[in-house]
Amino acid sequence: MGLAEPATPLLKGELDGIPMHIIHVETRPQAEVGIKLDGIVDEPIWQTLPYYDNLIGSVPATGKPGEYPSEFRVLATEKGLYVSAVLYQPPETINNRFTKRDAQGERDTIGITIDSTGTGTFAYWFILSASGTIQDGKVLPVRRYNTVWDGTWLHKTAHFSEGWSAEMFFPWSMMTLPKVPSDYREIGFAFSRQVSHNNQRLFWPGHPYSSRQFVSALNTMQLNGKKKRKLI
Repeated sequence: MGLAEPATPLLKGELDGIPMHIIHVETRPQAEVGIKLDGIVDEPIWQTLPYYDNLIGSVPATGKPGEYPSEFRVLATEKGLYVSAVLYQPPETINNRFTKRDAQGERDTIGITIDSTGTGTFAYWFILSASGTIQDGKVLPVRRYNTVWDGTWLHKTAHFSEGWSAEMFFPWSMMTLPKVPSDYREIGFAFSRQVSHNNQRLFWPGHPYSSRQFVSALNTMQLNGKKKRKLI
């Protein structure tokens, strides 16, 4: 863990002083990635990818980086999107509370929001806790969340001496993917982290909850185009 260098994303723009970014996501053949989804970010391919540590405080809205480092990596294949996270913090502070699917609660979590159409009209959201429990659903502008939709994504967490880690896989088949005319696709995304013991929520981009935009003001990832999928 932590062998690759941090990435410097391109600036996309700002909303009320909060920067939004563009990243390029590498695409590899599914047969070659060799990722075992066990929550341990130790596969060689992860170490070839730069990580992103751009979370800033949204609750409270400090606009500053959090107390603990977070390393997110992203990789695409023809089957879906892999995301890994290495979350540093003292192990004794990690809240491992277990809840049923889609239940609210104070715990340590990470999240990803994916606007697979890139239009800013709706997005899928996914939350994974340190104990391995999940929440997911859809979000409409501005922050109208629901948990009616349940995705078929894969996820696993693990703990190590300096914190906890996670690996996730999001199949393209569960998302709406409109046809694109070029050889790459633009997808909106956001990362988040909740640190329970200091009551902090961090986001990238770090729009506060009072922001007038969210789904329409995400970061952008650029990757190879995929075939059109039916609306789910």
